[in-house]
Amino acid sequence: MRRMALLAAWVLLLAGCATSSPTPHYSVFFKEWSADLEPAAQAVIGEAADWAKAHPMLTLQVRGYADPQGSVAANKHISALRAQVVSETLLRDGVAAPRVQRIAEGAGSPSLDSQENRRVEIVFATP
Repeated sequence: MRRMALLAAWVLLLAGCATSSPTPHYSVFFKEWSADLEPAAQAVIGEAADWAKAHPMLTLQVRGYADPQGSVAANKHISALRAQVVSETLLRDGVAAPRVQRIAEGAGSPSLDSQENRRVEIVFATP
């Protein structure tokens, strides 16, 4: 009897490992002071939308960033515009609006180079 219980617990553990897949993290990069999407950025957003549609139980956080140059207000504004354009593209690509949360982070980390800070991250989370 104890052996059956251990076997059942082991099977449940393995089943949990088999069904848990790591969630990807997508980054979309922008030119300086721009919220325009380049073709490569549109492709990344398309991949994220496809993954989102295949995993409908997850929500998406769309986090906009700016490089540390400029004022706090300007960085907050450009990061909001970047998050907005990525969010709107995800919606156009078929992701349901209630699943998408937009966040304007403002200036990114001073330890990253400017290009890395001029980005939007698409992060998946459980609701």
